[in-house]
Amino acid sequence: MQNTKTLLEALPGEIFCLILDHLHLPAVKEISRVSKLLRERCLPFIFGDVILDFTEESFTRLDNVRESRLCLFVTSLGFELGRAKAVHYTTGFPNFGPVSTAGDVVKPAESMHITFPNAALWVANQSSIGDADMQRAINFLVSFPRLQKVTILIQKQDDASVPLQDPLGLYTLCQYRKYNVTQVCTLARGISSSRQQGLDLRGICLSNLFYPAFSTNSERSELAECLEHLLRDIPSIQVAGDGFPIELLCRRSIGLQQLDLKSLRMSFGTLKSFLHTNSQSVRILEIFDVVLTQMPDCGPHSLPIKQLLTRG
Repeated sequence: MQNTKTLLEALPGEIFCLILDHLHLPAVKEISRVSKLLRERCLPFIFGDVILDFTEESFTRLDNVRESRLCLFVTSLGFELGRAKAVHYTTGFPNFGPVSTAGDVVKPAESMHITFPNAALWVANQSSIGDADMQRAINFLVSFPRLQKVTILIQKQDDASVPLQDPLGLYTLCQYRKYNVTQVCTLARGISSSRQQGLDLRGICLSNLFYPAFSTNSERSELAECLEHLLRDIPSIQVAGDGFPIELLCRRSIGLQQLDLKSLRMSFGTLKSFLHTNSQSVRILEIFDVVLTQMPDCGPHSLPIKQLLTRG
């Protein structure tokens, strides 16, 4: 075991960092417990990427990081916003047992779960995020001097588990696909304001930002304006989980240099329009696990992806 420690500590810093890049966080934490030297080398990988989910426990953890030298290692800060969920009204019927009527057996009535698709009946999927909590979260942006990347993340949920055999299932699916657009806009404005005050971000990630069910035209327009202001002149933008942000901004020039698309589905025309609109600035396009729909008819020897990279 002593030889293993010596070998790890003797590795050049660049090689050691390459090894940690291929390890999951629990493994990195285990290595950090080997010695003080290895802990110092592991700290940037343990605290480099932190996420705030707006729970009091999460606020407390970030406060502790901010008030210590660990704040120097934070380079990426994520804000995880909760979805909304529908109010389920349950009507219970007493169980009197089977009743025989003219030879027919009537089964006892069971409880009925009724989901109302009214936008006014939404409740928060987590503790309500008030203005004070949102401002408290935004204040973290100026607490980490080496912060380079910010992520806005909507909680992911398995929509495939929702039954679609009846209208209630469809209503439930729509309800699962709702989040507080106002909170996203407030967060985007806060990040934009921090940039104006000197926060030098090199990248922004929009993860699982899907089409908000039951949203109004004015809400979607406000969201588009906030995102455009937030993303303008950001060198690198990553969109993951859903292509809705690209759809919102497909005709707006935001001056980005690199676009990363990951694990999403979107139309070929939307992506083409976005790239053409930003053709004067975009230089790098990275695609991973992306499904393009509504592809144009192409000959056997032509690749549609070439059309995406055609300027003009």
